Amino acid sequence: MSLDVPTHVLTAAERHEMDQAQFVAVVRDSLPYAWAVVTAAAGVAAFATTTVDGDTYREFTSPRGQVLNQSPELRDC
Repeated sequence: MSLDVPTHVLTAAERHEMDQAQFVAVVRDSLPYAWAVVTAAAGVAAFATTTVDGDTYREFTSPRGQVLNQSPELRDC
């Protein structure tokens, strides 16, 4: 499962200019039924419990990180 990220939102994320409203709109429009599942599977499971409070984890699970982590290879998997 991947998000459908409009080009302007991806560009904003790359420039550190994406706001919370843009992120929520992407998730709402792409995965209205599965946000809790995606958060648990993609965010938390990717990290050992000892690194959950680390900077890498926080960046990965941030709205910006979630947009930037999308890739064509992972779509519809």
